[in-house]
Amino acid sequence: MDRAHESIEFLIDAMGKYRDLPWVVGFSGGKDSTATLHLVVEALRSLDSDKRPRDVYVVYADTLLEHPALRSSALSILRSLGEYSERSLGGVVKPVVLRPGDGEDFLSMMIVRGYPAPWFRFRWCMERLKIRPFKRFAKGLGRYVLVSGVRLSESSERSRNIRSNYGSRKIVDGDLVVVMPLLDWGVEDVLELLSRARRWDGRDYKYLLDIYGVEVDGDCGCKLFTDVRFGCWVCTVVRVDKMPSPEALRRARERLIEISRDPRYREPREGGYGKLNRDGRAEVARVFIEAFKSEPEAFGYTKEEIKGILKKAGLEELESELA
Repeated sequence: MDRAHESIEFLIDAMGKYRDLPWVVGFSGGKDSTATLHLVVEALRSLDSDKRPRDVYVVYADTLLEHPALRSSALSILRSLGEYSERSLGGVVKPVVLRPGDGEDFLSMMIVRGYPAPWFRFRWCMERLKIRPFKRFAKGLGRYVLVSGVRLSESSERSRNIRSNYGSRKIVDGDLVVVMPLLDWGVEDVLELLSRARRWDGRDYKYLLDIYGVEVDGDCGCKLFTDVRFGCWVCTVVRVDKMPSPEALRRARERLIEISRDPRYREPREGGYGKLNRDGRAEVARVFIEAFKSEPEAFGYTKEEIKGILKKAGLEELESELA
């Protein structure tokens, strides 16, 4: 039995045990979450309608600044899956796109509220852009099943934590049940699946392999040319950047770090510097304006939304620079 078939059988068994609970599939559009989603859909297709979970939510947290190629493909997948679900799965699969709360998006946090760029000791972005939106969504679900694309081989620290605390592809923790169909998969297993599988709509996953720079040799001989990382192009936390981005976006990210570290752009406070002052917030706004003009597809914001943020920040004089 190959890994994919084994994981599908694992999901079918879990669906039988937790059919009365809502299921939530975390989806980022990357290779692991896409492989996980593929396995979930295959498990659902193998079950009669009366044996499927009552609701399967596929949740995408849109930070509005995701890598443009990955964000575009992720949103396209969700549209296709929603249509397929209505047509062939009785609507059981429900794509959900989460956005940051009002005033908690990345641009508002820096330009309006004056937060410096996130860094490893002050990583405010994850809480506001992903964790809080997901908590608001999950609050009304009660007990639910979370399907995670976590893999032990993805990081040594994660492997130690999971093996020492759980050591299983299924975790039951109070109101939360976590199933991890890729837990013992290696990256080669993920790439093999994506190289030979076809989606519910008949498309292959070549577009995703191309984004990762993967060459397919024969039926399953995949080679990952670069150890790339995908996420927000604006990420100022990562120490070694492995994400392919246009030069304009790289320069913007570097400039945000420079502004945040420059004492001229920070409010003085006892023991150091606090939030960005008006000059600092204006400099940050100019960075995003130039990036938007150069790479508009890298933004989930419209021009009018950015103008609204400038107005809230009291920086209306910069609106003309968006023209």
